[in-house]
Amino acid sequence: MAKKAPKRKLNRKAKRLIRRSIAALLMVTAIGVAAIPVPDIQAVDESTGPATAQEKRDKVEKQAQEAEEAGTRRRVQYDVSVSGNDSDCLNQELANGLLNPEIHNVDVEQTYKIKQLSNGQWQYNWQFKFYTVYNESITTELGGTVNNVTGGIISEYNKEYDEETVELQAINPMEYYTVTVADYESFYGDGGAGRRQFSLTYQDYVDQVNSGAWGNKQEDKEFFEQYFTSEFNEFIRLAGLRYEQELKQAQDPNFNVTARIPDPLNKTPNNDFTSVESKYKYFCDCTFATGASPIASKGALTLVYALDGDIQQGESSSKFLYLVRLADGKTASDLVRGQADKDGFVSETQSVRIIGIANNAFRGVTKIEHLLLPAEIAYIGDSAFESSFLQSIELTNVSDIGNMTFKNCSRLTSVVIGNAVNVIGAEAFSGSALASLTLPYSVRKIGPGAFSYCTGLKTVDMNSMSGGNNVEVEIGKYAFFDCYGLDSVNMENSGITKIGDGAFATVRTGTSSTQGKWDTVVLPPGIEGKIKDGQRDLGDWLFDGRTTLKSVTFPSNYGYLDAVEIPENMFRGCINLTEVIFPDYGTGTCGYVTYKPYLFLDVVEPNLVVSGPANDQRGNKASPRKATWGAISAVSDFVPYKYKDQRTGLDYYEVSDGNYLLTANQNGVLTSCTLLEDIPRPIGDIDLVIPAYVGNYKITSIDTNCFNDQELRDNIRSITIEDNSVAEIGPETFINLPKLEWVVIGNSVNKIGNSAFEGCTLLEDVTFNSPANGDYAGFEIGMNAFQTGSKRLTFHGDIKEGYAPFDWAMDPDNYIDKDLGIRVCYKSLSPTNLTVLYDNATGARTLVDYPKYSRIDEDNKAFITRMENTYYERYSASDYDDRRASFLADWVANGTAAYEGDWYGPWVNRTWIITQENTGGWGGEAPKPYFEEFPYSILGIYENPGSNEWQSLTPLAESWVNSALKITIPSGVDSIDAKKYMEDGSNRYNLVTYLGRNDGLRAEDYDMYVLAQTDKDNVDSVPGLFSGYFKDYDDEESPYEKKYRGNDRIEEIVLESVTYLPDYAFDSCENLKKVTIGPGCEDIGTSPFRGCDNLAEVVFQDNDKYTSNKGIIYSVNEDGSYTIEECLPYRGMDTSMPPVINLSNDPDLAKVSAIREGAFEDCNYISAVDLRDSPNLTTIPEKAFKNCKILTQVWLPESVNLIKEEAFAMDLEGEQSRITVTIPGREVHIATDAFEHLPTVMIRSYEDSAAHEYADYHGIGWENLAETFQVIFIDYDGKIIGEVQHVEKDKNAVPPEDPVREGYTFIGWSEDYTGITKDTICLAQYRLNGDGEGPDDPNKPGNPDDPNNPDNPDDPNNPGNPDDPNNPGNNGSDGKSYTVTVVNGSGGGTYLSGSTVQITANTPASGKRFSFWSSADGVSFANANSATTTFTMPTKNVTVTANYTTGSSSGSNNNGNSSVSGNSSNKNDKNNTTVTINRPGFTNTDISSATVNGSKDGFVVRITETAEATQAFEAALTAEYGSLENIRYFPMDITLWDSTGTTKITDTTGITVDITIPLPTDFVTYGGNNKIAGVVNDRLDKLSPKFTTIDGVPCMTFRATHFSPYGIYVDTANLNAGAMQDSTPKTGDGIHPKWFLAIGLASISVVLFLKKDKKGSKTKVRIA
Repeated sequence: MAKKAPKRKLNRKAKRLIRRSIAALLMVTAIGVAAIPVPDIQAVDESTGPATAQEKRDKVEKQAQEAEEAGTRRRVQYDVSVSGNDSDCLNQELANGLLNPEIHNVDVEQTYKIKQLSNGQWQYNWQFKFYTVYNESITTELGGTVNNVTGGIISEYNKEYDEETVELQAINPMEYYTVTVADYESFYGDGGAGRRQFSLTYQDYVDQVNSGAWGNKQEDKEFFEQYFTSEFNEFIRLAGLRYEQELKQAQDPNFNVTARIPDPLNKTPNNDFTSVESKYKYFCDCTFATGASPIASKGALTLVYALDGDIQQGESSSKFLYLVRLADGKTASDLVRGQADKDGFVSETQSVRIIGIANNAFRGVTKIEHLLLPAEIAYIGDSAFESSFLQSIELTNVSDIGNMTFKNCSRLTSVVIGNAVNVIGAEAFSGSALASLTLPYSVRKIGPGAFSYCTGLKTVDMNSMSGGNNVEVEIGKYAFFDCYGLDSVNMENSGITKIGDGAFATVRTGTSSTQGKWDTVVLPPGIEGKIKDGQRDLGDWLFDGRTTLKSVTFPSNYGYLDAVEIPENMFRGCINLTEVIFPDYGTGTCGYVTYKPYLFLDVVEPNLVVSGPANDQRGNKASPRKATWGAISAVSDFVPYKYKDQRTGLDYYEVSDGNYLLTANQNGVLTSCTLLEDIPRPIGDIDLVIPAYVGNYKITSIDTNCFNDQELRDNIRSITIEDNSVAEIGPETFINLPKLEWVVIGNSVNKIGNSAFEGCTLLEDVTFNSPANGDYAGFEIGMNAFQTGSKRLTFHGDIKEGYAPFDWAMDPDNYIDKDLGIRVCYKSLSPTNLTVLYDNATGARTLVDYPKYSRIDEDNKAFITRMENTYYERYSASDYDDRRASFLADWVANGTAAYEGDWYGPWVNRTWIITQENTGGWGGEAPKPYFEEFPYSILGIYENPGSNEWQSLTPLAESWVNSALKITIPSGVDSIDAKKYMEDGSNRYNLVTYLGRNDGLRAEDYDMYVLAQTDKDNVDSVPGLFSGYFKDYDDEESPYEKKYRGNDRIEEIVLESVTYLPDYAFDSCENLKKVTIGPGCEDIGTSPFRGCDNLAEVVFQDNDKYTSNKGIIYSVNEDGSYTIEECLPYRGMDTSMPPVINLSNDPDLAKVSAIREGAFEDCNYISAVDLRDSPNLTTIPEKAFKNCKILTQVWLPESVNLIKEEAFAMDLEGEQSRITVTIPGREVHIATDAFEHLPTVMIRSYEDSAAHEYADYHGIGWENLAETFQVIFIDYDGKIIGEVQHVEKDKNAVPPEDPVREGYTFIGWSEDYTGITKDTICLAQYRLNGDGEGPDDPNKPGNPDDPNNPDNPDDPNNPGNPDDPNNPGNNGSDGKSYTVTVVNGSGGGTYLSGSTVQITANTPASGKRFSFWSSADGVSFANANSATTTFTMPTKNVTVTANYTTGSSSGSNNNGNSSVSGNSSNKNDKNNTTVTINRPGFTNTDISSATVNGSKDGFVVRITETAEATQAFEAALTAEYGSLENIRYFPMDITLWDSTGTTKITDTTGITVDITIPLPTDFVTYGGNNKIAGVVNDRLDKLSPKFTTIDGVPCMTFRATHFSPYGIYVDTANLNAGAMQDSTPKTGDGIHPKWFLAIGLASISVVLFLKKDKKGSKTKVRIA
């Protein structure tokens, strides 16, 4: 057979060509796809729920908006008109007829009243006017007719009649008997009857005896007998005695008459009455007891002098008269005619029986407080008592109360409504001061606005209003409108059959002391939802504005038989509504009730629930149940519905997002999740939420059959299990969900069963919220739980060893694609956002990414957009119209300069700009919306915060910034060597998959691992996680931006379990200040902290391998010796880290046996290094002292025998190296390039040494070590003072002039410069001026010049006297240095006596906390109880010890076991300030805290409630809002006291306080809607609070810049639903699907390119 090789060869070439062509096409396509611009991917907004729930909300809110535009959905407006014959008026037949005085004005009469004034004087006046009706017929409001109505109607009450309590009588005096003063005076005047002469003589007596009558002397006889009785009786006795004797003499002439003739009686009333009472009686007898029609018998009447109140026009205001009154001892029986009142005054005529009070009769009467009406009054007209000052009234037998009868009776607190009352007119009691109200059974109709604006009304009881069969009982519209003080309304057992619009609505909430507590409503059983008189029997806006309302129960007959829709505005403003109940008696009661989905849109109470029947009468799902599925509230996309399953007897809750229905039973079991029956098909993506609660049932488990709805399963895109809900996801619960892409697992889940998510081939993202109880070890993940078959999988969760999600992701046996080596990517939760991948080559759990400061704005674009929109919306309210008007004027006048003015802010939004353009125009170019000119920037606010709230970071944004500045790499992460990870080929597909690099096979393509190229300033950068290419500052001239090297924004790094620091790991992280390294670190590469110019502190925590002190890091060798790993570049920049390295400053040098390569490289602030006291050191390694710019002196020990390459090399950019190195060893091998070959470089050695030969050979300066010793004087900054002195043995050096350092006092040199026997370094020693250690500060309490100072050294009895050589605390300086040994802390070393020593305790071990410092050497600490403290160095060596006690550490000491201390001397502990809250309304006050700025003293901040603060805050709120109707507020009196709490601080100049307090209990639900302000100059001083949560308690933090008053307040009319509870927008950018396509295409392209052709039937593809 012929060979076919040529043809086969041709086919392979063709295939290769085709394959590579396709590969090229695929790669181009991949690049094109990757280049497609896409909108920012925004994570689900946690405040509104997942996508489908958001769609539901959008739909409902759109419906609400359309209803508002149509005018059907709106807030309540009081709409009652009772003018004229308006339809709201009741009793119009009465008002226009019987009770209308205008048609009875010709018949008006008056009644009079006599009363005694407080001064005892009597007053006579008319009391009221009335008219009389005869046999009238009237029609009542209820339609009844009353015939033969006869009686009096009061038409006007005398407003001037001043009497506290008035008791009206049914029949009243119309006219009293009165006598004018003129008539009385005329009676006793000239010619008057009172001047008549009365006389009786003896002869008159004799004539009377003889004739038997007094004849014409009868009146005289009666006058004397009545008024001069005793004289008259004596006259008669004497006359009778005489007359008898005269008779006897006539019979017997011899009888001797001895009795004398009585003197005549002669009297004139005017002159001879001794009392005015006698005159009064005589006048009455003459006037009223004589004649043809006397009114009484003689002596029965008298007169009373009284004030005449019936003043007619033109008469004197002081008018008097006499009133006729029964004399003492006389009764009405002594009257012949007339009537006597209770005080005995006699009236001439009486009124008819009074049966009613006409319109306006008592209107404006202000001089009556209590009115007692007679039982006969049955009718009261319109405005009868309007605006009067009545305080109480009893309506015993009144049947009809007119419109506005008691309106605006602002003092009327008590009214008794009797059992006869049928109708209460419109606005009858509006604006009155009633405190309680009980309505009797007889009331059938309460008119519109009848009790409106009764703000003091607390209780209303209408249960007695029983309508009976076919009797309608109606509460009119707005009947109790704006009665915001109500505590209770009882009507559940009443016969009420109709309630009008807005009957219980309110537009005001009152103050905290006046707002009522009415929270429960049970509607009366007569309300059925029927149409009555053309209207539904349950009105709209019924409870609008009732913020205290929590529970409403509908009657069982409501919607029982017919479909009924609840009025759409019934619950407007009911923000705290918790439950709506439709009674379920198992028979379908309320089964046909429905309502609009936005009925509860104003409710912010998160626990709102609707309960009712499961089914209607026909057995179908009850209408309220289905209506609730579509409902939302202000804070939730779900409104739970509760019902009882009649078969099982169990209660169930269910909620719906608009697509699916979740059902849970009373045992907390999620029993079913099904699609709604009526949602449109095909089904879109379902974002499933398993809530913590369904209704009030806490979800704790999922029924095994819960997710059996296959149609639902086929469309689930995401699953969110809310926190504090289920504990376990059962086996196979979510197996094989074809569309599932991401999952959020709540904090209560601790077990995921076998195969729970197996086969979910699109699942790529799983978030594990932090375990609620901190039980990381208790989490379990079953077999194959996440064997999804997807191409990638990212876990988000806490990084914890022993935590199942982290361990599962890092398990060597768990792959996403084993062939390609693709692992699970693990990312820590926001805000830390660390990315960890398992290293296929080393098995290390490697950190490959972390938050970058410079990318915060870029990574959170969605958040920034949301914040801009939030502030635009918040400031769009009309409250800011004045600011917009001011900006408009500024813009017209100054153009774009207005952008820099005070009136430019978020209130300048696009909507307003367009509106202004359409209405008035801008007179030119329109301005930009605020955030277009000044875009919201997280970084911008952080770096330049402002005083306005939009210029302050939210807690969430602040956490992002902090996480980029302080990186904590938690336990569980072994490696930060991302460069090594990326360079290993076994990890390459993880780079492609998770780091977003399509060509990720080459590690250098990822910027932060890239060596800086030559066109990037030719800088020798080091690729690495923290050291690579970073552009951190926009300003390239920034001192921190060293040619893009290193991450210059990180300030602190914590490495809890990293085992190895790569070479140059943190190279050029110029702003890094502190690094904490945990116990797991076992190796440190070359100079990991090179270029970290501000790194002052490296802490090795519980690490036996490494230690550090004063900027030098040592490794501890097995033999106990030390290796210098690295000297921090910060060494020499701080007085605690001097520029000279020697045994005095660094006692650990005695243990040094080795130095790491580059250990001192680039240490630009050390001037001298003395290693003579390191006798075991043999080698100076490569680059050991390279590029130390000011290093001029190095002393090596004699043991050094090798100096390696570039050990002392210098690259000083044109300057020549001037270093002097002392090499005492004679046989030292020196690498050729160990030194710069310059004459300015000096080697000091012995003449016959190898070092001498090296110097001669390379032209380096040389000095004979044997001839003299060097003495160098060095200042605090490392600079040599004067020249280096060469001093012969035992000779003295000459010190330079005392150096000068600003703010310090020079106190001597560190070493003795006399009798020199070795090379010596003398460091200048200083003391800070004013630190109290010497005479520098005369005001210091410790000033030794103060004779009153107990520490005065001149006092021989002072135990601190420096002249006492035995004094361990000798503060004097003897010019010598001594050693401090610190046990359990840092700060030890050698110090000049008299200098200040700072010491810091180590970080306490777990379960311990710092207690105090102690010393057996008599050290006096500045503060023995502070973890960081100071003391004055005595003239002896001392040991100090940090002591610990059991307990939790209350805070960080900012120190560690082995800390390199930098600027810690400038750090002050937080001042000891406490917060005391005595103001009611708070809970959890123990979490309050405060920090005082501007003072280091401790204080007490007191928060109380005072009337003055409340009044001031209310006034400021009123000035701001005009009305407090929609404002809820919480005034506080904040004051500052001394630390003992006994003295109030009145002068707070320069002091501010940052205060954190819990939100008041009643304000928690308002979340971010809460505002806080102080009061300055009677206006609100608005603050910008930060909201946070402490131990689960919502808190706010604000800065108090003055003291008292303050207040928290909420504008309930402008609530932002997104701000309830948590106003911080959230974001998290996902990966757009285009990347999956692009990566897939690119991968196929690579495979096709690299595929090799082989002979045989099959060729395996191997990826090189």
